[in-house]
Amino acid sequence: MVAAEALQRNANNAEIEWVRKLLTWRTQPDGARELTAEEAALVDAMGMGGPSVLLLGFAIENAAKGILSSSGTKTENHAKTGLLRIAEALHSHDLLSLVQACDEPLDEAESQALSELRDWVEWRGRYPIPISYVGYAGVAYGQVQNSKPVYTAGRKILQRLLERLMRAPMSNGD
Repeated sequence: MVAAEALQRNANNAEIEWVRKLLTWRTQPDGARELTAEEAALVDAMGMGGPSVLLLGFAIENAAKGILSSSGTKTENHAKTGLLRIAEALHSHDLLSLVQACDEPLDEAESQALSELRDWVEWRGRYPIPISYVGYAGVAYGQVQNSKPVYTAGRKILQRLLERLMRAPMSNGD
């Protein structure tokens, strides 16, 4: 979450500075030119918004799985390998379903944000296009998604989940 916050803050600050620069460019004569090093750095920093949303989605997923694990959904010991594996009930990136399974109350905007965050966790934060045909269902080619409302709603949900985790009783090791 700390990394997500730092990236989001950098992206927001860069966007504000970019708008300031755009306003000054409007008063200058037309003509193409190369970006300065400072301007190129701003463009790079504005690109940090997407990875911040990906990290936020990971944090929500981990917090929800922590709550579900502390409430009875355990790992499974596979006799063949001797390795512990996450229980099937937790083997998902569907953030909406995971948070709902935690009995966390959600309004419509939060439910929508979790659905969009799922896309960031599954593919949008890692790949340029959906990794399966099913992923194309709600995505128009070249669509640009504004991640700020998603980030803001997701951050509120994560805060509630983390507060619950802090109150959760410690496991007795079973």
